[in-house]
Amino acid sequence: MLPLTVDAKGAICSPQYRYAPSALLNSPVAQTHAAYVIGCLYGNVFALREILRMQKLEERSGFPVSLDFNGNRN
Repeated sequence: MLPLTVDAKGAICSPQYRYAPSALLNSPVAQTHAAYVIGCLYGNVFALREILRMQKLEERSGFPVSLDFNGNRN
């Protein structure tokens, strides 16, 4: 079992899954207008369709959106 930590908002995450903020400086996400961090879809096709709809809506308005899938997306 991995050791868990709880942050101030109550989120539980193993320290092995965390990145230093500096690791994201040159990522494509750092160069977009907006980034959606998506986790725990668990096969929810309806939620994924809504996320893609929202992305298209923003991009039609001229705002590029990066999708960052985090966690289980089966």
